Parts: sequence; C-alpha cells; structure tokens
Amino acid sequence: MAKIRNTSEPFVEQFAALALARKDHEPAWLLALRQDALDVFQATGLPDRKTEAWKYTNLNKLSKTGFVPAQPLREIDSIPAPILPVDGYRIVFFNGRFQPVLSLLQSLPEGVIIGSLGAAITREPALLESQMSRRIPSRDMPLSALNSAFSEDGLYLRIAPGTKLDQPIHIVSIGQADEEPVAFHMRSYFEIGAGASVDILESHIGRDGDTYFSNSVSEISVDKDARLGHYRLQNESRRAFNIGLANLNLAQGAFYNGFGLQVGATLARNARHSNPLR
Repeated sequence: MAKIRNTSEPFVEQFAALALARKDHEPAWLLALRQDALDVFQATGLPDRKTEAWKYTNLNKLSKTGFVPAQPLREIDSIPAPILPVDGYRIVFFNGRFQPVLSLLQSLPEGVIIGSLGAAITREPALLESQMSRRIPSRDMPLSALNSAFSEDGLYLRIAPGTKLDQPIHIVSIGQADEEPVAFHMRSYFEIGAGASVDILESHIGRDGDTYFSNSVSEISVDKDARLGHYRLQNESRRAFNIGLANLNLAQGAFYNGFGLQVGATLARNARHSNPLR
C-alpha cells in the first residue's frame, strides 16, 4: 500500500508516552489491542492519493500539522456553536470526552443503555473485550487503526431487542484547541437489537479558527429486522480536520438509512464500510 514517508512517526512517539500512563488503569486486553492497532498504522502510515480508497482525499496538510493529543483539561458549561435543532436525548463530547453536564439523558426507556465508552469498559470489561477485540482494523484502514490506538472515550449505546425509541438520540462532538493543534479520536459502539428502532443524529462542531483533528470511528451493529436512521452534520471550524468512519454490520432484514452533510472544516471525509450480512 502506498504511503506518505514518515507520516506515522509523530503519532508513534506520542503513543509511547500515552502507553506508560495507561498501563496502570487499562485492562491488559485493551493495552494489547492498542499496540496491535498502532503496529498496523506504523506499517502503513497515512494513505496518499495513490491509494485507491483515498485518491480524492489529500492528507498532505494534515500530515504536516503538529497535532498533540487532546488532554482532559476541563469540562465546559455551554455548547459553543449552533447544533442541529433536535428535540430528544442528547449526549455531548468535548475533544472526544464525555460531558455529563451538557448531556440530556433523563427518562430513557427501559432497554436502552447509553453513556461513555470509557465508563463502560470499567463497568463491563469482559463484555467490551468480546466486542472490541474482534474489530482490529486491517492495513486497508489506517485511520481506523490510529483511532483504536489513541481513543480515550466515545459513545456506548445498546438498545434491547424490540425497543422502539419515540425520540432521537443526538450526539454532539465539540472540538477546541487553545495554544497548539490537538487531535482526538472518538470510538463509538452502537448495538441495535433485533426488531428495535432508533434515529441517531450527529453534530460535529467547533470554535471557529481553532485547528484540531477529529478522527472518529463508529462500530454499528443492526440486528435482524431492526431499523437505524443515522444522520450526520459536520460543521467544524474552518481550520479543522474531520475524518469519520461508520463501520456497519447489518443482519438479515436490518434497515440502515444514512445521510451526511459536510459544510465545515479545511478537510473532511465521511465514509461508510459495510460488512457482509451475518
């Protein structure tokens, strides 16, 4: 696979420091998964336009920007830019980390579990190991591998079979950089049970003028006869980089309706990858 020379080096150097900090609070299986993903990315680097799947996406500017990992410096108390006007449940992330104060998750129906992926790993490590370990990115998905190596948090959503939500779930991702460009890598999991039905909307926004890199991956499983409407608005800072991937696993009879609108960022790419029906 073609690659841009040395594009993996800054991320590899940053990973080493993060690995030292993580070893005392992350389970061994997650540390191993991260290392495997980093190895995939290190062998591949950022794809260039000679790579078929990326021939319309030029990552040269991204590769030359000195991003550092976003740190959990603070919580925020307001949403800094317009978002989709959605009446429903809301879950907010700031630089890839869950913001409970700004989220609206009251009165969820029975059969719905929603919250922080990081908290879910702590709460149900065995379950998350079985779900995450079977999704190690291949060398054809270097940005997904980078996400696996660096992700700190994201959305965890499980909807029980037969559950039908009468209000949508609104995911709000806010990007912000202060003194230097930052990168964050949200990793989200949607598990839609057999016969369930839900609409999920995403707003990706940020403070205009800030330079940041949002590299998100959503692992989506829609079981037999279930329905998922998935709609995404990317309205980032004009100096931001936004790369998103929805990795779909659709069962027989499942229905997925997806739509994305890109109106912001200096570089944006929103892709979907469908796995064979199981």
